[in-house]
Amino acid sequence: MELDVGKIGARYGGVAPKVIASLAVMNPEMISKLIEEEKIIEAKVDNELLPVPKDCLIFRRAVDQPYVESEYKSSYVYLNTEQTKELEAEGFAREIMRRIQQMRKNAGLQKQHSIRLFIKCGKADLDILSAWRDAIKEKVGAGIFEFSATEAAQDYTNKEVYKVKDKEFEISFDRA
Repeated sequence: MELDVGKIGARYGGVAPKVIASLAVMNPEMISKLIEEEKIIEAKVDNELLPVPKDCLIFRRAVDQPYVESEYKSSYVYLNTEQTKELEAEGFAREIMRRIQQMRKNAGLQKQHSIRLFIKCGKADLDILSAWRDAIKEKVGAGIFEFSATEAAQDYTNKEVYKVKDKEFEISFDRA
């Protein structure tokens, strides 16, 4: 349980710090029990008991890893935060596609213009490009798309070395 200091401050004004201090020393289990029993939570301030509505409190529910919980209207949404190799590969592929799209724009190409694309990458990254080959080709408008761990056999007009995390990709293309 946490205190919503913004709501407490708006509700109690100048005595809000004393309300916060009073609630902070209370046992969270006791507060939870009072709420379950629909009893009033009271903060003692200068020998006076002030009622504290439960919307001034934030309750966190314990969720097992790798999930995180978020409240949405009257329900909860659970998100798996585990990063798999497939998700990482998708992230790299999407970053590469985004960069190629930016390079196309910088080169003055329009959507209808097709390109010949070559990407040089590390041997370990060939699997990423292989798995996402069709998606990359379609997204960036590449009529021809080749990738390798070695240099391109020809020169390209547009060329850029692009780093994503610890991986380096050399993106080269010409208008087809």
